[in-house]
Amino acid sequence: MKKTILITFLFLLSMVGVSFAESAGTSEQGKRITGIVIDARGMGLETVMSPTIYDKNGQIVNSIIPDDLGWISKNGTVDYYDSIKEVLDGKSRVGENYILIKAIEVRDFKANPVISIDDAKKLKSLSEFSDILKKSNIVFIK
Repeated sequence: MKKTILITFLFLLSMVGVSFAESAGTSEQGKRITGIVIDARGMGLETVMSPTIYDKNGQIVNSIIPDDLGWISKNGTVDYYDSIKEVLDGKSRVGENYILIKAIEVRDFKANPVISIDDAKKLKSLSEFSDILKKSNIVFIK
């Protein structure tokens, strides 16, 4: 059963373009990226149980499939904040060395943010990307 779930999980991740790079990724400051913040302020982003991030062409950048489903059932797949100040204190799930990306719109009844093609490529190129998704180290600012 666990093997089937793992195979299904890996298949789903491969379908959304997640890279399983082995090397440790770093930011421009030389630190490992700890999370992703999507800024969708002023777009009316709604809180949903399992959001998806899309690129401008409508391609799925991620489909958040976490490691610990028990934790997720209590805490959700992403955190939603009303301001960046709540992220800056370093106590959010994204940690202190996150990437900040500006959403360009929201879709699907304002449930899912859309980011630029360039930002989607940057995310997918991070060696930490799959780990960030599995740990649900994602925050949306609405």
